[in-house]
Amino acid sequence: MLITAHTHGRRCALAAALCAVGLAACGGAAHPRPRAAIPRGSSLDVQRLERSIAAAITAAHGVSAAVSCPAPIPLHAGVVFVCLARLTHGVTPFVVTVRSDAGDVSYVGCGRALTACGVRGRGRRLLDDGRIESSIAAYVQRTRRIAARVACPVGIPVRRGLRFDCLAEYGGGVIPFQLVEHDDAGDVMFAATRSSQS
Repeated sequence: MLITAHTHGRRCALAAALCAVGLAACGGAAHPRPRAAIPRGSSLDVQRLERSIAAAITAAHGVSAAVSCPAPIPLHAGVVFVCLARLTHGVTPFVVTVRSDAGDVSYVGCGRALTACGVRGRGRRLLDDGRIESSIAAYVQRTRRIAARVACPVGIPVRRGLRFDCLAEYGGGVIPFQLVEHDDAGDVMFAATRSSQS
């Protein structure tokens, strides 16, 4: 597996030849599958989706969450991607499925393991989430000179086109990273999106 960072249109290879690991244990209860129509041009209105997931968490559990989703997401039925909800007790991935070309979506919370929500890849191969987290932490240290703790979903199947976020938390806030698998070999590319203060 190759992990590559995108920085303002440039690519820097961070690590190569990472191996896939065995199945991960699931945790946490699944959240209900709310549906919402969230179109915007030829891509999904990701900010509206983030607010929708955060509102669903608050309504169901009475806690607030900061949600981060990859963007842009094309408006095509069947597209699957992963958003992360940062709660006081940790990070929960939400698997989002685009249900129609009009932007209807459904999503479900997965604890920490994507495989608990039925996200499958080819065979039983999974990405090494620990190596991805380490690579992002090293990138943040090298480029921003800050130490960060990175949280990614676990149990990420090797599946070309699968998009997911990881969050790099540091003393002054959070840096969301968007990741995408570019092939069925598990090659992953990532880019920092925006920083937010805690």
